[in-house]
Amino acid sequence: MIVDRLEFIDSDFKQHTAMANSHDTAIQVAIMDNINANIVCELGAGTGNWSGVVSKNLQNKNTRFVLVENFSQAEMYKDIGFPQDIQELQQNMSQFGTNFDIITSSLEALPELSEKVDVVRIDCDGPGDHYKDFTEWLLRNGSDRLVIFADDIRPNVRPDRLFMLHELVRRGDLEFLWGGYEEAAWCRPGAVDKIALVKDIQETYDHYFDFIHHAYHDNFFDSTMSYIVTRPKWIIHAPGL
Repeated sequence: MIVDRLEFIDSDFKQHTAMANSHDTAIQVAIMDNINANIVCELGAGTGNWSGVVSKNLQNKNTRFVLVENFSQAEMYKDIGFPQDIQELQQNMSQFGTNFDIITSSLEALPELSEKVDVVRIDCDGPGDHYKDFTEWLLRNGSDRLVIFADDIRPNVRPDRLFMLHELVRRGDLEFLWGGYEEAAWCRPGAVDKIALVKDIQETYDHYFDFIHHAYHDNFFDSTMSYIVTRPKWIIHAPGL
């Protein structure tokens, strides 16, 4: 049984602003607990607040975070507290007690990681003309239980992320795992026990509509797919949370 951490995550984000919402993050934490994630890589770490808040709420307190940021657009976001260099990002992360490393790199020049990561969160500009190289990097540096989160999934924001990851579904390298309000997840085929995850979510959270579900679509993206969808009730009832 997972623990309802939505209230804690929401409170954390009010104190540590991040480009994420608490309802999606609560499900991401549940997914990470489901696979017992040991290493999480955030591409486009920004302030690092998403990684810091997640680290506070995971069951595994030894999870290590790899934060990737190139600071190329840091000046644009200086007024909202965006770290201007690696030292400022390190200082911000120190308040969370998170086990973390920082890599300064663009997506086009990502180094090979010293250890395979269990989770990657994509929250940064695309890799230009290097999508194939980037996706191969994801697969090469991901563990056998790899889960990939993508932020800004709505088609009027970053459709390229959807196209990129569904190409890996078509190839059979990934399967669609979860669709949230603003974020979604893909994983290696069979890496996540979806039935157990759905049961945990349904038994723990009452913040979503009942169609958190395990659905099947034959011959969709050249495969039979099952996936989870969560729609937070606040989009109609309580937008304040």
